[in-house]
Amino acid sequence: MIDVPGPSDVRRTGRPGVILDLSVHLNQVDLDAETRAPRKGPDPRPDTVLPMARLTFEDLAVGPVGSFGPYVVDEAEIVAFGRRYDPQRMHVDPDEAAAGPFGGLIASGWQTGAIGMRLAVDGWLSTLEVIGGTAMDDVRMLRPVRPGDALHNAVAVQELTPATPPRRGGKVRWSFELTNQDDVVVLRGTTTMLVDGAPEA
Repeated sequence: MIDVPGPSDVRRTGRPGVILDLSVHLNQVDLDAETRAPRKGPDPRPDTVLPMARLTFEDLAVGPVGSFGPYVVDEAEIVAFGRRYDPQRMHVDPDEAAAGPFGGLIASGWQTGAIGMRLAVDGWLSTLEVIGGTAMDDVRMLRPVRPGDALHNAVAVQELTPATPPRRGGKVRWSFELTNQDDVVVLRGTTTMLVDGAPEA
C-alpha cells in the first residue's frame, strides 16, 4: 500500500452553506507486490473510496468559498523566483534590499499572486470543471511580503453568467484576498474563468 497525496480535509464550496468533503478523493492504491502496478479487479477493503466527480457551473452560487492556507514564504524561494522572473534588487539581493526603502528582502508581487493561485487551486479550483481563465481585474499589491510570512487566500464567487445555449456552463468571476499572519491584506483582485456545465442526461 502507498499513500497518494491529495486533499483530505473539509472545505466549503462556492454554494453558501454547502460543505465539500475532499476526503472522497482516492487516497490509497493497492499495488501488486511484484510489478508495483495497481491491482486489477474489485478491492475487498470496505474503506475504499472512489475519486470525486468535479463540480460544474450549476453547483456554484455567489458567496464566500473559503480561506485557504497557510503558505509560508521563505527567503530562498523569494530569491529564486526573483532571479528567474523579476530580478530587481529588492527581490534578489538581501544586502541591497536591507539598505532600500523596504528594509529587507521582499517577494515579487507576481510571486505573491502565484502563491495565491496555488492556494486557490489546492483548496477549490481543483474540485471544479474549469475550462480556463479569461481575465484578471483590479489586482492591488497592498503590502510587501517578507520571508517568514504565512499567507492565506480568502476566495469568494462574485458573479455567475450562464453561457448562451447550446453552450454549457458559463463565466465565473471570483475574488481573492491574501492576508499575512497578522491579518494584513497584502494582495487582492478578481479573476474570471469559464466553468463547464453538467452534461445533458
